Amino acid sequence: MNPDDCRGLTTRHASTACCGAIPDGGLNQVCACGTLVATLCSDCCLPYELHLSPDHVRALSFPRPGSNLTE
Repeated sequence: MNPDDCRGLTTRHASTACCGAIPDGGLNQVCACGTLVATLCSDCCLPYELHLSPDHVRALSFPRPGSNLTE
C-alpha cells in the first residue's frame, strides 16, 4: 500500500540506504501500542510502499457517518 495511506506509524529498526528505509530487516514500522506491524520500503532505488503484517494487522469496517449502527 502507499505509505501515505497509513497514519500513526513510526519507523524503528529500519535498514537504511541512501534515502530511506529498505525492507531487508523485516518489520520496521511501529503502531501506537508499540507493536511492530509493517515493513516500509522508502529508498529512492526501490518502490515506495508499505507492507502490513497479516499476523499483526486486521481490517475493520467502520460505519459511514450518518448511517444506522444497527444495520
